[in-house]
Amino acid sequence: MYQVEMVSKQTKPHDGYDEGQKPAPRRSERIRRPAVKVDQDGDSSSPLSSVPSSPEPENKTPAKRGRANKDEKATQSKPAAKKAKTVTATVIDDRQPGEIRYWLMKAEPESRIEKGQDVKFSIDDLERLRTSTWEGVRNHEAKKNMQRMRLGDMAFLYHSNCKEPGIAGVMKICKEGYPDFTAWDKSHPYFDAKSREESPVWHMVDVEFERRMERFVSLKELREYGDKELKGLALLRRSQLSVSPVSKKEWEFIMELAEKAVDVDEA
Repeated sequence: MYQVEMVSKQTKPHDGYDEGQKPAPRRSERIRRPAVKVDQDGDSSSPLSSVPSSPEPENKTPAKRGRANKDEKATQSKPAAKKAKTVTATVIDDRQPGEIRYWLMKAEPESRIEKGQDVKFSIDDLERLRTSTWEGVRNHEAKKNMQRMRLGDMAFLYHSNCKEPGIAGVMKICKEGYPDFTAWDKSHPYFDAKSREESPVWHMVDVEFERRMERFVSLKELREYGDKELKGLALLRRSQLSVSPVSKKEWEFIMELAEKAVDVDEA
């Protein structure tokens, strides 16, 4: 009797529901509770409006904050990118106005075939052509040396990769550095896929024949002064560079060396 009475008390007010099932809220409760939330929150009339949620302004704030942070990062990164580009593109040249600088530039006087083309170039070729492009340099330090060259600078034409390497003649820079267009020519012996016309990697200059040396000055002879007058000569210290600087004192010494040797031979 006790159990029967308890069941009847629980189920009698809520006919149609099984034992243990949560009874549906009264109509008055369904109307009253959401009505308060709709009025206060300004939310829609969806049944989900009764579920507690963060106010709309709080949901938008993190998104705005995220965009602001991205904008700040983008603003901070832009000056750094511009600065990096400026440093990369700038070649430091601290010469005085009107100052002439001196260089040594290597060429191969003996035939060597690359992609079906002979890449040889000697003082004979330059004397015949009078002026020529100096293309094919694929070393970054040598490239920067050419970018430092100015009109009127002087250079030794050095015969390299041959039986008797040495200085054969003198030439003048007649056009300052500009993009080496042979680098994006697939048929050229020194084609480089990384260099493109819209973003060139390599540069070159134009040279003009000045004179032959009074006497061919061999590498062997230059080395004899490697611990004296020519101890700082880049050719002797950085032999792998195809374009290297020469100081004014070194230039004058080598020129005098060739002339004195001629005088001794004639005597």
